[in-house]
Amino acid sequence: MQKLAVAACAAVFLGLTGVATAAPGDKLDPSDMPAGYAPPSQGGLSCTRYMNKRVTIMPLNCELKCATSFASAASRGLAFDYDYCRSTWTYSCESQYQRALEKLDQGTCMNCLDATARQGLYPLYRDVVNVAKDQIYCDNNPANTPFPDGHGFVSQQRDVVKCQNKITRSLEKAAKCLNLHCHQKTTELMFWDKPIRTTFAECESTDVVKSCKARFQQSVLKAGSSCPPCLDANAIWTSFHTALEANNGEIYCSDAP
Repeated sequence: MQKLAVAACAAVFLGLTGVATAAPGDKLDPSDMPAGYAPPSQGGLSCTRYMNKRVTIMPLNCELKCATSFASAASRGLAFDYDYCRSTWTYSCESQYQRALEKLDQGTCMNCLDATARQGLYPLYRDVVNVAKDQIYCDNNPANTPFPDGHGFVSQQRDVVKCQNKITRSLEKAAKCLNLHCHQKTTELMFWDKPIRTTFAECESTDVVKSCKARFQQSVLKAGSSCPPCLDANAIWTSFHTALEANNGEIYCSDAP
């Protein structure tokens, strides 16, 4: 009876404080923002943790770094092999991603995150980078140098490129914040049925001080005023955030019919 009373008091307390709990197999968020489900087993949790980290870093951050390196070189009239950085070098983004997959304990993943699905993640996140490049390196003046893949143009004004590169680097931090700090951390709390005191929305965007969006906005302010007029930081955040929310469902997938 005493244990039941304690449990009842705890339930009342959690309800009054707005602290939520969940369990493996539950939807991460009823609105599907982000999409996905809490993994059903510790093996699935380990797999999603590994894939989430590797997908955040590979290809997102690697691809973003190749973009800033190419832009810096092109604005100075220097050569930079963009495809080599992304695809053909031994330590290119694609090569590093493949090596990361080889180190994964294949038997831990859910059936919905099998080898074919894991390979399909790379082009999904490369597409996210391509959209970001179109939005950041947006000045298609004929005097500017186009990216070799057709996504974005590099200004010949170094101060402009410096500002654009700072925005691009801010997306690297935003990816880590969204995928690791918000998605992974909250998912693991759900799996272990621990209280969730910060909602996805608060973690990602609604907390005006600590959220990923707030941090991105602060970094945009620090980038200065040299970015071209076509660069819309709010639009960049919205498309980047939305894409990562949707793609999250490919990592935190469910075998349930």
